[in-house]
Amino acid sequence: MNSTLNPPRVNIGTPWVFYVTLGAVGSLLFARMLFSSKHKVNLPIVLADEYWSASKRAAMFVTSARKILWKGYREYPDKPWAYNNPETGLTVVIPPKFVDALKSHPALSFKEFIDEDMLSHYTFFGAPPDSVINTIKGGLTPSLPEYVPVLHRLLQDNLFRYFGQHDDWESFKPYTSVLQLVGILGARAWHGEEACRNPEWVRASLAYMQNVFSCIQYLKTYPTFLRGLVFRFSKQRKAILNSFAEAKAMIAESIQKKQEKGGGFLSQPGSMFDLLSTGKHEAMATDADAQTLYQLIFVAVGTITTFGTICQNLLDLADHPEYIEILREEILEAERDEDGYLTKVALTGMKKMDSFMKECARLHGPTMSTFQRVATNNMELPDGTFIPKGTALEAPVCCVHGDDSIHENAEQFDGLRFYRTRLLPGSEHKNQYITPSLSSLNFGYGRHACPGRFLGDCIVKLVLSEVLLNYDIKLPEGRPRAKNVEVGIIVFTDPMSEIMLKSKDSVSATMKI
Repeated sequence: MNSTLNPPRVNIGTPWVFYVTLGAVGSLLFARMLFSSKHKVNLPIVLADEYWSASKRAAMFVTSARKILWKGYREYPDKPWAYNNPETGLTVVIPPKFVDALKSHPALSFKEFIDEDMLSHYTFFGAPPDSVINTIKGGLTPSLPEYVPVLHRLLQDNLFRYFGQHDDWESFKPYTSVLQLVGILGARAWHGEEACRNPEWVRASLAYMQNVFSCIQYLKTYPTFLRGLVFRFSKQRKAILNSFAEAKAMIAESIQKKQEKGGGFLSQPGSMFDLLSTGKHEAMATDADAQTLYQLIFVAVGTITTFGTICQNLLDLADHPEYIEILREEILEAERDEDGYLTKVALTGMKKMDSFMKECARLHGPTMSTFQRVATNNMELPDGTFIPKGTALEAPVCCVHGDDSIHENAEQFDGLRFYRTRLLPGSEHKNQYITPSLSSLNFGYGRHACPGRFLGDCIVKLVLSEVLLNYDIKLPEGRPRAKNVEVGIIVFTDPMSEIMLKSKDSVSATMKI
């Protein structure tokens, strides 16, 4: 990586993440519609009877994905079918009952799907190797009991800075503030104590993410055979190198400090940087390129998902204020350590909040499809359907979550839906927010289920707890909940969405101003 280029300056006071990502997604969809290869799949294709042109059907998917997925789900219940997706070509949609049989299929790859989608051979951005994923699962996740009080303290140190003091009801746009707050909390887990308190690290890591999505947007407007040449001379390449170099310089400082400390952890509990530079990862301890790349991937994947989840929950709290006191009571009764910070046990015990979050995710999840895979070889589905190499597969999560036969009164928001279900014998752990199941697929399924969901769960609960204890929340007078923005299968929180906040009398007691 070229570390001599001047780093870009990003105005993080505007919702640039949304607009860059939105543009990237739109461009990806359009480019795939023009240049993607076609795979011969002997399955019914939704809308094929109504529109002869595959490109027309693919173009419709950009703005009508939810309708198209529901049409296929209703017309071909419990059977595989296909639709024209401008991002992945002719895409096969499998019924949920196939997921168990396919979750470990050797001919299906999640990593190849992500790497191709993110153009990783140009952007260096893609799914990390299994060894890194296993370190999240086996290193970071078990340390969450130590992390929760640390994150709670960090949250209290920063919440007022981003949410402010509101002596009376005032309009508040949570998008950018939540993004910054989650960026700080995530930096503690990914990079360490010093990084999470360094605004330059938070800014630089977000700049890299912006530049990567901008590059993808640009390259996808060109056919595959031209992308290497275009990338080499593009300003997007320079921007990626610049922001990577800026982040790498800070990672190099962390590597040096770690060496001066004899290789010991820089933070307690250890961050992913610590974990990926000791033990079986010791050979990578001084590899600044690898350490930087993994850090930036963690930021992009972890921060974006978690901050979007918090924004959606805040909108649902404002839209359904009848749950606010119920959740506050649960928070106030939760266990705290000797310093007054919430514990991992306390967060796990917040079953009503957990239910509220799961219901929010059911209706406002970040994607309409999940269990995305690409066939790396010819294969067959459980019903014998032939799937050629290179075909993309997915499961229609929005339809599963909106199916009345699975979720009673599925169109209605019921914040205690899963709380009641967990009270049933044998259901204590089956309906948790973090638990993937065939009826709850937001986190994927099988061994590729999101490994960072346990950390994300803690961060979301901590932020919601502090917000509820320090603010009253409602929607602006006479206005409904802000609608989500949907592009293809991706669901965004509207960056201009508003709620009303009013500081509670207890604000000075629970925040460190």
